[in-house]
Amino acid sequence: AKLGAKPVWGIDNDSVAVKVAEENLLLNKIRKPDFHLAHGNLIDTIDRTFRVITANILSEVILTLLDHVKQVMKEDGILICSGIIVENAEAVITKMKSMGLDVLECREKEKWVAIVACLPRQPLV
Repeated sequence: AKLGAKPVWGIDNDSVAVKVAEENLLLNKIRKPDFHLAHGNLIDTIDRTFRVITANILSEVILTLLDHVKQVMKEDGILICSGIIVENAEAVITKMKSMGLDVLECREKEKWVAIVACLPRQPLV
């Protein structure tokens, strides 16, 4: 939100994390109309699609979310996943590709990996 994206949505299955996120947004002078926070999971809690989705969680959780993430991604949408340990990066990349996502970039820092993927636009028939 501080970089201009509005509105920003945040979903977490940990109610404490949701509360802390709200406190941090307000401390950073992000107004409530510019963000929406929810306790739950991405698929059951959200009924819209997004151009950019980020997930900074363990690869095991990312692998589970990947089964459903296309339901909430716009065509040409970007998915940024981080919090992946190096040893698990290939499994995440393989699953992304098997789902039809294009892997655009992988970055490694120390033992952590971030992966950027895109949901390609479907050709008109």
